[in-house]
Amino acid sequence: MLAKIGTSAYKLALPPSIAIHNTFHISLLKLYQNTTFPSQIKEPPPPIQIEGEDEYELEEIIDARLHYNNLQY
Repeated sequence: MLAKIGTSAYKLALPPSIAIHNTFHISLLKLYQNTTFPSQIKEPPPPIQIEGEDEYELEEIIDARLHYNNLQY
């Protein structure tokens, strides 16, 4: 929050990538509540040691693209 404007609006510090006006009425704002339950947090499996190097097994490849003629996952 940058500033309170009057009795019912706030000016927010937004990242430059969000190209919208940065003043909002209080009816549009609410407190952030972290709703992550411990059962939802999934620890990554330990790496597999192959020739002294850590390697990981993927469940699936979600997306891929060509970027300057190189395949990126």
